[in-house]
Amino acid sequence: MIGLGSTKGALIPIGRNGQYLKDDSGNPVTTRLDETMARKIAEEGDGIYVSGAASTVVNDVDEQLKTLATSSLEKINYTASAEQFPVFAWIALAFLILDIFMLDRKVGWLKKINFFSK
Repeated sequence: MIGLGSTKGALIPIGRNGQYLKDDSGNPVTTRLDETMARKIAEEGDGIYVSGAASTVVNDVDEQLKTLATSSLEKINYTASAEQFPVFAWIALAFLILDIFMLDRKVGWLKKINFFSK
């Protein structure tokens, strides 16, 4: 965690016209850096706290990033044999070809059933 700001605090400017952020009562809001709380947060997260005003902030953060554990990513390979679509596509194609060569007559037991009239 990098602490930015001042422990004595400062007003929060709004725009460039000299206005400052005010609370519901009309009092100007002051923001302060709470280093004690920042250190506790960094400690709970197994990290470090570095003051943003320190000259070594970049080196300290870089060293902390280097110590992070790297996670290994699993590699998943998909093969053509895992796909089932071609099997069903060939079966459907076979039925279509079979339908083309079938005669336009009803099968014996289907002659008794009329599907299209009441």
